[in-house]
Amino acid sequence: MAAFNRIFLMGTLVRDPELRAGGNGESRTEFRLAVDESRRSRSGELIKKTLFIDVLVWGAQAESSHRYLTQGSHVLVEGRLTAEEWKTREGQDRVTYKVIASNVQFLDPPPPRQPLPDDFRADAGKSPAPDPTRTSPGDIPF
Repeated sequence: MAAFNRIFLMGTLVRDPELRAGGNGESRTEFRLAVDESRRSRSGELIKKTLFIDVLVWGAQAESSHRYLTQGSHVLVEGRLTAEEWKTREGQDRVTYKVIASNVQFLDPPPPRQPLPDDFRADAGKSPAPDPTRTSPGDIPF
């Protein structure tokens, strides 16, 4: 039987992403995503729940995610769901689910660009261009 493991999540970063080098030297970034879900109970009451999901991003997207995302950023993550099994100090078996991202879309608009100081502008020190709507009778060639 064929299997398909693909997940799409839209949510908000709970904390700033953490950038590390992976075992092979490739960049990896991890962040936790808060994803809200809501549904109506049988009685019609609105039930809201927030899921907290760990996301792992590799390579160039890991570097971009670390550079441009911060706590509170909104993202759309596409990837695959994995389970990591581990034992507590008391010997109890635990499972943690994580999304290995194949695509991270930044949903917030980029921050506004700061205007350059006057001495960095390309037209600094030049006289303003003449206004083409202002002409004198001597400028007309006929």
